[in-house]
Amino acid sequence: MSAPRWIACRAAAAFRCSASAGAAAELNLRGAIAFYGTRLPTYLNLKPKCPLLFHFGKTDPNSTPEIIEQVRKAFPSAATHIYEAGDAFANDVRPAYNEATTARARTLDFLAKHHKPATTH
Repeated sequence: MSAPRWIACRAAAAFRCSASAGAAAELNLRGAIAFYGTRLPTYLNLKPKCPLLFHFGKTDPNSTPEIIEQVRKAFPSAATHIYEAGDAFANDVRPAYNEATTARARTLDFLAKHHKPATTH
């Protein structure tokens, strides 16, 4: 696995959905993972070059049902999950952190599927 691709994917996920969507369209990544929806509508016109995984909190004011529907329409092949949680549910000091365990498992599955180390012959 190429370190820059992994770092870019991790950095994109850390900077919320908008950066992941942008990175997936601009960089040569194997996959991009996004939590939350801040500024995401800005990037809905981009065409990702890799698989996408989105995690949203159902009551997150930054990821309204309308935004989530726009994401599903813009990126129909993306895996999109909605959790019974609000903003920053994957933050371990928040009360809704229990939802993050499911998101984490899905994230690890996605990484295992799309970020397999390159084989050499």
